[in-house]
Amino acid sequence: GNAIGVKFHEYIDYLKDDPDTKVIMTYLEGIKDGDSLVRVVRETVKKKPVIALKVGRSGAGARAAASHTGSLAGDDIIVDAAFRQAGIVRVSNVDELFDMAEVFSNCPLPGGNCVAILSEGGGDNSIAADNAEMYGMEVPVLSQETQEKMKPFLLQGMPAGNPIDYGGTAEENPHMITECVRVCMEDDQVDGIYITGFFGGFKDIIAPHVAELEEQTSRDLVDLVKKYKKPLFVHTSFARGDIKSLNILKKAGVPVIESSDRSSKCLGELMKFAVKQKKIAKMYMPDLEVKERPAVKAVFEKAINEKRSNLLETESRDLLEEYGVFLPEAVFVSDSGEAVKAADKIGYPVAMKVVSPDIIHKSDAGGIQLGLRDGKDVEKAFGKISENACKVTTKDRVLGALVSPMVAKGQEIIIGMIRDKQFGPVIMFGLGGIFVEVLKDVSFRVAPLAEEDIDDMINEIKGYRILTGVRGEAPKDIGAIKDILSKVSEIVIDNPEIEEIDLNPVIVHEQGASIVDSRVIIS
Repeated sequence: GNAIGVKFHEYIDYLKDDPDTKVIMTYLEGIKDGDSLVRVVRETVKKKPVIALKVGRSGAGARAAASHTGSLAGDDIIVDAAFRQAGIVRVSNVDELFDMAEVFSNCPLPGGNCVAILSEGGGDNSIAADNAEMYGMEVPVLSQETQEKMKPFLLQGMPAGNPIDYGGTAEENPHMITECVRVCMEDDQVDGIYITGFFGGFKDIIAPHVAELEEQTSRDLVDLVKKYKKPLFVHTSFARGDIKSLNILKKAGVPVIESSDRSSKCLGELMKFAVKQKKIAKMYMPDLEVKERPAVKAVFEKAINEKRSNLLETESRDLLEEYGVFLPEAVFVSDSGEAVKAADKIGYPVAMKVVSPDIIHKSDAGGIQLGLRDGKDVEKAFGKISENACKVTTKDRVLGALVSPMVAKGQEIIIGMIRDKQFGPVIMFGLGGIFVEVLKDVSFRVAPLAEEDIDDMINEIKGYRILTGVRGEAPKDIGAIKDILSKVSEIVIDNPEIEEIDLNPVIVHEQGASIVDSRVIIS
C-alpha cells in the first residue's frame, strides 16, 4: 500500500506489456519518484492509456520559497502539468474514473480532435458545441462536398455545416441518423461523431412502431463504427432506460451517456489522448547522462564552504555561461570609482545591481538603478544602492555591484526551476517581470525536456499571442526562448545541488533574448 517493496511506476511498467490489460486505472494519494513515473508512463501510453484519480487538489497551497518560481509552483499545479506531459488522463472523481475506463476500453482511437455533432434539436446542438470547445475539441465547418451529401437527409433549410440538425426527419425515420453519420464517417476531416438529444426515446415521443426502426438504426451505427474505426458517442435523456435500441449500442461498446457534460468530457479526453499518443510516439528524449563540469562544481563548493544557500549573481552568470547561455555584458565593481570606469568602458546608458549573498530580490531591496547616463549618475547610483542594501543587511555583506548595458526593449518572460519533492526538477516558463506572481500565466514541465515539451510550455500560456506579435508589435524570438529552456533543463539534470533557478526578467527581442537577472538557490 505504501510502495515499500514495489514502486508505483514499476507496476505501470509491468502492466505496459501485459496483453490482458487494455487500460490502466489508478487511484493516487501521494507520488514518489515522479520523474520516473513520467518517463515510464510516456513509454506506456504508446501502447495503452493510463487513467489516474489523484486526490489532494485542495490541500496543496503554494510552498514557501525564496524565488518567484517556488511561490508559483503549488503541488497540484505540478502534478497536473506532469500528468499532461506524460500523457496521463487525469479525472476528478470515481464516476469519471469508470466512465473513462469504459470509453478507452471500448472505443477506437480517433485520428485527431475534430468532432461532428448531430441532433434533432438546435438547443442540444448548441450545448454540445459549447461543451466540445470547453473540452478541447474542434467543431469544424464541414466541406461543401460533405454538406451536399448531407442535405438529402435533412429538412430544407436545416444546417448541415456542423452541428447538423436532422430534426423533422429522424424522429419518425431514424434511418436518417444512420445516413447522416455515414456521411460524417466518410469525411477525413471528421475524427469522431457525437449524437445528442432523445435517441432511444422516439418511440415514446412519436409512436411505438418507431422502436423497431431505432433498433435497426443502432445496428447500422455499430456497423459504421466497425467499418470506419471512428468513435461514436450518444448522449440521450433516455440513457438510463432499459431500451433495446440503446442496449444494442451499449453491448457493442458505443458509449451511451445521460449527461451531456460527462459524455463531452469523455470524448474530449479520448481525442486529447489520441493526439498526445501520436506526439509521444515521435518524441526524442534528451540524454540523461550527467556531465561533470569542474568549473561549475567549484562554484558550488565555494558557496557551500561559505555556508551560503544561494549563488551570487556573478556565480550564477558563470554557471549559465558554462552551459552556453548568452548573457549581456556585466562587470563586477566594488566601489563607485570602479563603477564609473566600467560604465565608461561599456557605454551609456547602463544599469547597476547590488551583489550581496543576503539580497535575493534586488528590486524589493532598492538594489537596482536603471538608465544611468553619465559618470555622475553612476557614482550617485552606487551610493544609493549601498545605502539601501545596508538597510537589509550589514555593510560587510554588501560586496559591490554589477554594471551592465541597458538592454533593448522587448517582452519580459520568466524561466525557472524548482526541485519538487515528488517529481524532482520541474521547469517553469511564463510572462515575467515584477508582476509575475499576480498574473501567474506560467507553465510547468518535469525535466529533462524534449523539444515537444518546450513547444507545449510556450504554446499553453495565455499570453502566447503576445510573443507572436499583436497590436503592431513584431514577433519575438521564440527560438531563443526554446534554447534557454533546453539549457536550463540540462543544467538541473547535471547539478542536483540546485534547488531553484529564477531567470526573471528575460527580455525577448525580435532577435535573441537578454537574461537581465538570475538567481540560483542551492541545497
